[in-house]
Amino acid sequence: ISVIIFIIITSILQFPIVFSSKHVIFLAFSIGIFNIFKFTFQSEELPKKVILITGAQSVLIILCSFLLLKYYKNNAESLILSISFAYLIPILPYLKLLIGNKISQKNTKKIISFFNYGVPISGSMDQLSSVLSNKLLGNNDNDAVMEITMTGPILKFLEETKICITGADISPSINDNSIDINRVYQINKGDVLKFGKLKYGLRSYLSVSGGFLAGKIMNSRSMHSSITKSNKITNGDNLKIKKLKNIKTKRTIIKVNYLEHFKNNIIEVLKGPEFNKLTTKQKQVLLNKTFTISNNNDRMAYQLKESFKNQLDPIITSLVMQGTVQLTKSGKIIILMRDSQTCGGYPRILQLSKNSINKLSQKHMGNRIKFKLIDL
Repeated sequence: ISVIIFIIITSILQFPIVFSSKHVIFLAFSIGIFNIFKFTFQSEELPKKVILITGAQSVLIILCSFLLLKYYKNNAESLILSISFAYLIPILPYLKLLIGNKISQKNTKKIISFFNYGVPISGSMDQLSSVLSNKLLGNNDNDAVMEITMTGPILKFLEETKICITGADISPSINDNSIDINRVYQINKGDVLKFGKLKYGLRSYLSVSGGFLAGKIMNSRSMHSSITKSNKITNGDNLKIKKLKNIKTKRTIIKVNYLEHFKNNIIEVLKGPEFNKLTTKQKQVLLNKTFTISNNNDRMAYQLKESFKNQLDPIITSLVMQGTVQLTKSGKIIILMRDSQTCGGYPRILQLSKNSINKLSQKHMGNRIKFKLIDL
């Protein structure tokens, strides 16, 4: 689109379409105008931080273009460098969005359209469990659920609704009466939901009819410290839900393969881009050794306790994604999770399957895992 704007401008001003310093200026000017239009139409979904940074970027590009055009000299290289400098400066503060933290309220609808701005895809850690919870209630798969890690809250309902809890079993109860997970329950006004001892797993998912109605940012209801006001639900918060009566659900209970999802320690992986740079011996050790999850684990990444002999050089900063397995220079293995950064310089030796990311998210410190290589 920027190129089209560029061609229109050069046509109006009757400049020949050939590469020159002056055309570089007009192309930069076109990019600046396009950025302003683009973020004007997306302003409702973007945080003010992003709008301000991109606005500053666009203004600098346009200002730089006008100044260079006014004091134009036949030096293409200096002009290109000047415009590039103006383009890059405003986006530096935005790199803070690469930092990920724990999130309590999740929306499985990912913000992939903002991945190119360095925003983590995020979403529920165990998406199998969160989607299952929504399906049992007849919700959309992407309706927001509450992600509860290890220790549960005390929740008092101010509206009638239906709930479903899936994932880890943290001994839930309604009005001090124990309830089962993977089952739909009717909730009346004033009912109190509590959690107790963790029986198995790590993360539990609470869904309500219609989903939690947290504010949308970037087309997502997920909580993230660098984007939303808070990265977790705190004591005294009021959570908005739909006021519904005579709620109908198609199914009220389902059985989950407990041993496969929570107890099986086999993590299926694909070859990463740098896998073939490992020696034959390294590959054998990687796929035959049992690793232990260290205390350095969160929504951003899981680090394994055991070291792995590494002779690979760092790579040029390249794209990474959820489930990418990185090998650090010191020989530590890091598995990127839902709030992972968007690029990195460590060799990417393996890639977890979607199901394995869900399974790993239910593991905690001290649990042991083993990689199993699979084909697409």
